[in-house]
Amino acid sequence: GKVVSLEVISAGGKINLKRPLKPAKAGAVALETAPFAAPPASILAVAYDNGFWTTDAADGVESNTSKSLVAKPGESWWVPKYGKTLLGPGSYTVSSHALVEITPLSEPYAVPVGGDLAVKVERRGQPLAGVKLTYGDGLEPNPEDKMPSVTTGKDGVARIPVSRKGP
Repeated sequence: GKVVSLEVISAGGKINLKRPLKPAKAGAVALETAPFAAPPASILAVAYDNGFWTTDAADGVESNTSKSLVAKPGESWWVPKYGKTLLGPGSYTVSSHALVEITPLSEPYAVPVGGDLAVKVERRGQPLAGVKLTYGDGLEPNPEDKMPSVTTGKDGVARIPVSRKGP
């Protein structure tokens, strides 16, 4: 119920995959969609609402709730999450138009090992400066505190070094 949208997006339009979603096979922590054929140069985009979080000023404990339900609310925040998977060459040009989006500025499939991939971070279509991006190669698991990172400049652009090929 927290999946707000799940779509394949291409220049030709969108394929809604939100329904039906069902639990994946036993042992996997995932959901399965109905089968679909992704058009060339498309993306898979998801928006997920992880809800509101509030601290109770009385004890400093975080709760997954709105501050409307806490007698003495402290800090409060909303946690939406977004994901975007590029589905082949040319897909980097497709936007999900999410509230926050990371977009490659050139063809990621053509970046050689030892090269850099420039990406732009935007919120509502405007560049975000000073954003720390952590990254991985999709092959080697890293603890969050050991993930390499880059920071966006005033133009919202960061350069991610490509040390090996991966997902």
